[in-house]
Amino acid sequence: MNPNAIPKTRPASTPRPTSLPIDFSSTFASISDRVLVARESPLHPLSWSPASPNLVPRGMQWLFKSSTSSSPFDHDDQYHMVGGINMSVLLLNLTASTVTLDLARLNQSLHQQQMVLNMDWQIDHVVGSSQSPVFTVINSRDKLSESVKMVNQWVQEDQEAATGTSQSSQQPPASTPTSVPENTISSSQPAVSHAQNIGTGTHLAAGAIAGIAIGSTCGLLVIIGLVYLMLQRRRRRRQNASTNATHLYMQDKGLGAAAPVVDSLQSPVSDSDCVSSLHPPHGAPGLQGSHASSTAEATGATPPMRDTSPSRERVRSFAHLIEEGMTPDEIRHLEEEERQLDIEIERASRR
Repeated sequence: MNPNAIPKTRPASTPRPTSLPIDFSSTFASISDRVLVARESPLHPLSWSPASPNLVPRGMQWLFKSSTSSSPFDHDDQYHMVGGINMSVLLLNLTASTVTLDLARLNQSLHQQQMVLNMDWQIDHVVGSSQSPVFTVINSRDKLSESVKMVNQWVQEDQEAATGTSQSSQQPPASTPTSVPENTISSSQPAVSHAQNIGTGTHLAAGAIAGIAIGSTCGLLVIIGLVYLMLQRRRRRRQNASTNATHLYMQDKGLGAAAPVVDSLQSPVSDSDCVSSLHPPHGAPGLQGSHASSTAEATGATPPMRDTSPSRERVRSFAHLIEEGMTPDEIRHLEEEERQLDIEIERASRR
């Protein structure tokens, strides 16, 4: 048998482990490097190696937990954020491979506590987070040896505390390079639909239409009522003005007192008085002379009364022709007509 004819089997290749997005192996070269002295290096720089040049840092948190915990990576005893000051003040100049820790601003009550740095990153459309190896901070070198022993114990108890390999990543939707909060999308949809309704202008509630119609009708009725009241007031003023002008004209011409004068001339004395004055009683001879003289005086006084009586009768007839609402010009015209009529009557009587 030809050995070359036998098919050769190839061993199955094992998958190569994917490289970590961030390599913290160069951050702390030794255990003593994990103890940071605040007085010697108030602004302490840290560096690491990103696995991809497209890595973009999204944020970093400085976390701690008590040294009495079993492990700095124990999920039952999670890390807490360093409080008392803004995180952006403690973590300075964050880049894809470096950050500066402001040890001088750190609260001294957190010294000799287990600490890690948690960094959020993004590579293309993949987002994730990486956690650094454990370290601690002291104020001076007086507690350096004690702190090194504490860190060494943390590292021996947990491998993750030594290498910092605790990482997680997730694939966001392909449509968006970065995650978008859901409440932003849901809140924008009603705004868009509302804007569309406003743009079309075809959707108007029936209650709004009824309210507009009722309001317009009420406004129109109010305007009509105001116009009617103004016209009535103006008409009343005109009537009062014409009436006042008529009365004033009659008072100026003396027409108002004409009727009483004529009435008084018709009956100045009673009939019995006239008879007694014309026929004195018998047995009074001494009064005959006076009777004759009085008769003569009465006879002489009669013609003037006849002359004035027609003019007053004319005035009386002219007064009753004046009506309410006549203007002064109309009254003058009526007076002129009556005067011409009187002249014609006098001319006819002379003939």
